[in-house]
Amino acid sequence: MRWFDILNSTAFKEWIIATGSGGTLPQGEFKLDPFGSSMRKFNNAHTWLSELNNTGVFNPSGRESQAKSDLATAGFFIDETIFTILGQMTIDKWDAFGIPAGDDDYEIHRCLLLVNNAISIGDKQYLTYYNRWLNLRKLFEYNFLVTNKSYLYLFSYFDKYSNGYNPFNVITSLKISQAYFDANIDWNLIKNYYIDPAVDTAVDKYESTINTYTGREGRSNICIAYEIISKDEADRIDFISSLTMSQICKDKLIEINENIKPFVNASNKIYYGPPGTGKSYEVNKITKPHRLINPKRVEIVTFHPEYDYHSFVGSYKPTMKNEKISYEFIPQPFAKIYVSAWQNLENEYFLQIEEINRGNCAEIFGDLFQLLDRNPDYNVTADEDFKKYLQSELGIEHKGILDGQISLPPNLNLIATMNTSDQSLFPMDSAFKRRWNWVYVPIKYEEDCNDVSKDYLIELDGLNYKWLTFLEKINKEIFNATESQDKQIGNWFVTPKQGNIIDIETIVNKVIFYLWNDIFKDEDEHNIFKVTDDKASEFGIETDKKVITFEKYFEGEARYRIPILKYLFNEVLSVEPI
Repeated sequence: MRWFDILNSTAFKEWIIATGSGGTLPQGEFKLDPFGSSMRKFNNAHTWLSELNNTGVFNPSGRESQAKSDLATAGFFIDETIFTILGQMTIDKWDAFGIPAGDDDYEIHRCLLLVNNAISIGDKQYLTYYNRWLNLRKLFEYNFLVTNKSYLYLFSYFDKYSNGYNPFNVITSLKISQAYFDANIDWNLIKNYYIDPAVDTAVDKYESTINTYTGREGRSNICIAYEIISKDEADRIDFISSLTMSQICKDKLIEINENIKPFVNASNKIYYGPPGTGKSYEVNKITKPHRLINPKRVEIVTFHPEYDYHSFVGSYKPTMKNEKISYEFIPQPFAKIYVSAWQNLENEYFLQIEEINRGNCAEIFGDLFQLLDRNPDYNVTADEDFKKYLQSELGIEHKGILDGQISLPPNLNLIATMNTSDQSLFPMDSAFKRRWNWVYVPIKYEEDCNDVSKDYLIELDGLNYKWLTFLEKINKEIFNATESQDKQIGNWFVTPKQGNIIDIETIVNKVIFYLWNDIFKDEDEHNIFKVTDDKASEFGIETDKKVITFEKYFEGEARYRIPILKYLFNEVLSVEPI
C-alpha cells in the first residue's frame, strides 16, 4: 500500500483515532451517491414510488421512516411523500421508458435517468457528485474505481478534517495515481505500523464499515451512470456494449441514451470589438435558430442610460381590467425568460443584451449580479414583488423560487454585445467583468473574410475601390492616431443600399462623419484631413486652412466631395482602384 507510505505520519495517526473513535463513522465531503443511509438501490423504491404516484399511498416494505428519509436525501421528496420536480421527472421517465419496477437488472437504467434529470435541471447535489466523479477520473481509470469499490468509500471517508488534516486532500494535491493503490486495502498494515490500541479500534471500524458497503451495487451503479453521461455521444454506445448485462438490457440502455439530451452548460458571454465587426450578427447566429423554434426561448433587450432594474426585471404598474384600474406585476425581459427557462429545462434559453455597456449594469442587475457567478450553492433573495410573481407562475415549492430564493436556471444563457469604442459610457467594474466570458470579434480583412462584405465596392467618380482594402488602410491610420484598436472600423460598419456598391452618400454621411468627429478632428500629428497647399491645388481643393473640414462635403462646397475623396483614397491611403 504505497498510498499509506505517503500518508503515514503523526497527523494521519491522530486523524484515524479522532475520526474512528465515535459511535458512528460518518462519510466526508467526497460523496458520489445521494443516499443517506442503508438503502443503496432504487429497484424496490421504484415499486413504492410508482404506487405513490398512481394511488397517493406510500407503502414500502420494511422501515417506512428509513425509506422516506433515504428518498428525501436522494432528492425525491420535499416533505414526507410530496414529490420534488426531480422526483416527479424521474418516476415519469422510468415509466415512460418501460423500466420494470423492482427489477435488479435495470438499476443502471434508473440511475442514468435520475442523473440525467438532475443534471439537466441543475440540481446542486447531483452536480456536486458528478463533478467529484469527473475529478476522480482524472486520477483513476473507470475500471479501477468500479472494480475496487472499497476505494470509492475510502476516498469518501478520507475527505474530512481533523485538526486541520485531510488525507483525501493530500492524495489529490499530490495527484497520486492508481498505481499506489492495491486491489485490497491492507488494514493490518496500518495497525502493525502504529501499534496503538486506539488505532486498532478505529481501523477495525473503518474496515468493518467499508466492507459492509462494498457488497452493495448502489454506488457503482451511480458511477456507471456518471460515466455514460460524461462520454461523447459517439463513445457511449461502445461503453454501453462493454457492460455486463443481457442484450435486452443493453438495448434498453441504448434507447435511453438516444433520448438523453446533453447537459446544457449555460454561460455568460460578451461579444466585444470595434464598431461594425458584426457582434450582433455573431450573437444572432446563435439565438436565431432558437427563436424560430419558439420565440419565447429568446428575450432581446438593449441597454441604454435610462434603463434600470425595473425595466429589466419588472414592477407593479397600473392596468385596466373591467373598466377599473388595478395594479399588477408586469414582467420585463429577465422575469419572462427566467420563468420560461425554469418551465422548460430540457431546452436552451437566451437573454440577449445588446450594447450592454451603454447601461448602468450595477443598477440594472442589482442583486441579480451575484447570480452571474453561476455557483450552484449560491442564491439571492428575490424582492417581495418579484417573489410573489414567481410563486404565482412557478409555484411556491418550485426550485426557481424555493424559500423566496432565486438562482439562474441551468439552461439560461446570458449573451451580450459590447462596442469597445463606447466602453467608457458606463465603466464596468472588475467584479462584473470577471463573471463573463469575453469573446473578441475581430475585423476581417481580405485573407480572413468569408462573408458578403468581401465583395463590397466603393464607387467613386466612375471607379471602384475594394471596401476591405480601404478598411485595412484607414484602420492603420486610426491606430496611429489613437494607439488603440477600439475605434477602428469593422466590415459591417456600412451596408450598401443596393447590391454590393457603397455610394458616396454612405461614405460621407457614415464613414467620413465618424472619422472626422470621433477620430481625427482634434488630432494634430496624425490627421488624414491635413492637406498641403500644393496637394490642395493638385486635387482642385480650395481651403484657407491646413485641414479639410467636414463642411467641405456639404451644401455650397459639396463640389469638393469628389476631389477630397480622391485625395483621401489615392494620396493619403494609397488605395488603388480595381
